[in-house]
Amino acid sequence: MLHTSSDISPTLLTRQIKTKLLMYFRFTRGFPYTATEAGTWNADVLASNGKEVVETEVKVSWNDFARDAKKPKHQFYRLPPDASGRRFPPNRFFYAVPPELTPRILEHLESAKSPYGLIEVQHGAPKLFDTGKFCEVRRQARKIHATPRTRAASTPYCPA
Repeated sequence: MLHTSSDISPTLLTRQIKTKLLMYFRFTRGFPYTATEAGTWNADVLASNGKEVVETEVKVSWNDFARDAKKPKHQFYRLPPDASGRRFPPNRFFYAVPPELTPRILEHLESAKSPYGLIEVQHGAPKLFDTGKFCEVRRQARKIHATPRTRAASTPYCPA
């Protein structure tokens, strides 16, 4: 049975998408560090391969997406990271959405010339060993900045 986002609660849909994204970044993309509700801005999914940090925000409705666009972090992400390493935006940023939102959000990101990417996540509960079959990058994220995160820069007690 094919499910749509209207068939299940937004909370359950969000959890399913987060789980699929964690599996995608960890097992398909090979990022050894993955977490949910992490980072300065409480990212839905944060992933790192040691060379770059990727933030992904899950959006399950157009209104959810529109509210996120007004958050102060998006103004902050336009600023270059400072030398101390205390202001550190991710290297790349993605939105992750169910298939029915893809066309509208993709059109918005392209018309706004946004550097953000878009991952379409298929419906259904994640299954073991289906690691990459449910996430498809529909728009690649451009680098917000190229500064790699170092251990010293991420630790407030160590000068960079």
